[in-house]
Amino acid sequence: IVVLALSIQRRIFQHYMKLSIKEPQSDIRVSGVNRLVNLKEFKITPSKNDNYLRIIGMKCWADGSTQGGSAFLKENYLIRNGEGDNSITNNNKFISNKKSHDEGWQVGVHTNGDAAIEIVLDTFQKVQNANPKPELRHRI
Repeated sequence: IVVLALSIQRRIFQHYMKLSIKEPQSDIRVSGVNRLVNLKEFKITPSKNDNYLRIIGMKCWADGSTQGGSAFLKENYLIRNGEGDNSITNNNKFISNKKSHDEGWQVGVHTNGDAAIEIVLDTFQKVQNANPKPELRHRI
């Protein structure tokens, strides 16, 4: 049995780490992206994943949704004043993505608005230029 978890949280990590010790013959496997957990605490790296829990990358958010009026846009929304939510500054986005990139993780960023997409694409380019790893196919 393989379960694809879109966003794995701390309690799931703890559960599957215990399962791998108690039930070494279990048929359950989980794959997903990390968003909240310090993987070093669980000794998980891009090249060393647990048999029960496979982390396929890191996930973060750059903005919200267009229907909620929180996607980060270059122009104001027609329905209200404002350009949406820029959840993370350019510099913070670069630092967090560079750290994951340097450690060998694929990075996936939730974006909807054109301004957020531009920031993320620029960040991916800067990160690759600073430490080229073409095998890491970061995604939006």
